Amino acid sequence: METRPICDEADYEKALKVAARLVDADPAHGTREGDQLEALATLIECYEAERFPLDLSGASEAIKIRMEQAGR
Repeated sequence: METRPICDEADYEKALKVAARLVDADPAHGTREGDQLEALATLIECYEAERFPLDLSGASEAIKIRMEQAGR
């Protein structure tokens, strides 16, 4: 597969499939497949951050609650 920008859901799904196949193959760093996996991971991460942003507004409250539960 040619590594290209992820512009839509179809590109995203295709990139996920190729990345999964490469992860299963466990290519060595610096090989053609290893470089492709690294590039795809970066593209997927950027696409997900833009399309599916995390709402961390309640994170500090959740940490406080968990600390109370742990007696801290």
